[in-house]
Amino acid sequence: MFEETINQFIKINKSKINNNKGEHIVLFDRSLHDQVIRGSLSALAFNEIFDYQPIVITDKSKNDWQTKIYESFGIKYFVNCWSFRTWILSPLTIIYSLFFTVKYIFLISFKGFHWFIDNFSIKGAECGDLIYDAYIRKNLRFLKPKFYHPIFIGILFKSIFKIIFFIKLFGKKKIRLVISNSVTSASNSAIGLRVAASQNIKIFFSSHNFAKFYERYDDTFVALRKLNKKDLDEFEKNKENLKKIEDYFNERLKGVTHGDFAGWRDLKEAYQNKKNFNREEFFNLLNLENNKFKKINLFAVHLFADAAHVGGRFFLFRDYYSQFIETLKKVKDNNDNEVLWVIKPHPSAKYYNEDTIVEKFIKDLGCKNIVIYPNEANLKSALSFVDKVITGRGNIGLEYACLGKKPIIAGVNYYSDLGFISFPKSKDDYFNLIFDKDYDNKLNDEKVLDAKKTMYLLDHAQVEKIKRGNIIPEKQTIDYKMPTEKYFQKIIENKKFDDFRSDEYYIDLKKFINLWIKI
Repeated sequence: MFEETINQFIKINKSKINNNKGEHIVLFDRSLHDQVIRGSLSALAFNEIFDYQPIVITDKSKNDWQTKIYESFGIKYFVNCWSFRTWILSPLTIIYSLFFTVKYIFLISFKGFHWFIDNFSIKGAECGDLIYDAYIRKNLRFLKPKFYHPIFIGILFKSIFKIIFFIKLFGKKKIRLVISNSVTSASNSAIGLRVAASQNIKIFFSSHNFAKFYERYDDTFVALRKLNKKDLDEFEKNKENLKKIEDYFNERLKGVTHGDFAGWRDLKEAYQNKKNFNREEFFNLLNLENNKFKKINLFAVHLFADAAHVGGRFFLFRDYYSQFIETLKKVKDNNDNEVLWVIKPHPSAKYYNEDTIVEKFIKDLGCKNIVIYPNEANLKSALSFVDKVITGRGNIGLEYACLGKKPIIAGVNYYSDLGFISFPKSKDDYFNLIFDKDYDNKLNDEKVLDAKKTMYLLDHAQVEKIKRGNIIPEKQTIDYKMPTEKYFQKIIENKKFDDFRSDEYYIDLKKFINLWIKI
């Protein structure tokens, strides 16, 4: 049935690339259905506008459905960067890759993974954060990451091979531009994006309805949707927008999201069908005496297996798990019984086999002033009376700022440069800040408004750069998933034998590209 669906799509797809002898661009295949379609349409648009000829870099064979879909758009050139044929034709690349793999394993053994994340580089392409995030993604490897683990060594070698291979290919084919659809983990797209930027090759990033041109290498180390003060000032020029942000803020703290930035499931877990408590009631819920503690600190824990560096490479800790462990150990060592530490596990931890890690560690720590956040408590009510919120780079910091209080974060993120957060630049400053009893968390009205504008923009304008069309099944939330067969069935149904090129998504995609001057 799946093969029939793919064949039916191929049969009705009328959108074809014009195969002239234009300059080459690279399309990195991520092998996911939505990225395959949108990547092909991006290649088609650059072909129509600039006559660029796409080369698809993939790990797939000519018999895989991804390759067949690309071919249905008229794409003829493919490079399998991880095949037996590639290895045979690349003996020097293999030798160099083995050398650098041994070199970095040796260096990690002495200097650690945090050093590797910040300092790994092959011919100017720094990808240590991508490699490490890929390694800890599965099987709870963040608990005890090992430089000699076969999985890590395999990811390291494969990534180094691809970095060297891409650099050689870019030079040989004189690549003008690359199309990427991922900035996370050690995927072809993410590594290729970083390598292209290091070689001063322009990058077009496209994922769902978000699009962006990368012009500078340093931009590849910060969050895709990172906002700056200019974005907020431009937004405020339209006075009608101020009402929009207030309305949306009220909806958001009821567990509602309009965009795909904040996960609907996480917001539902935090805000919907929960009870509101004041400070005294909160202590009663925890079976604690209200007058025993002078301060309450809320530490919001991330998903430990998440790509810790996707919000920006700079992070004070090796990953989210090490932040959690090191912070709570310091809390115990600090031994301040006047401060209650409430630890909030991530709402989605149970979906990633992480649901007992936080609870077990706190129990084993045996510190009376460290407790688990009560699941029945509405997060908004807790944020209204806690004295500090500490997070890595999570959305809870933004929500706290919207309520008039300054959060403490541990790494560069989407809102870290906007003036309504405390962002220590060293571990010593981080710990001094979280233990400072005189910490002033109050924000003025201007900063609170900036936080609310940021919340709105991240879930609205920063999500949809390209208009939604009528053919491609749209991703509604960050947790939205659709089986590949169903995805293509919906395209076939929506397409009704029309050309992609007449769809509003493609028309607006071309407009977006045309606003960018020819390379």
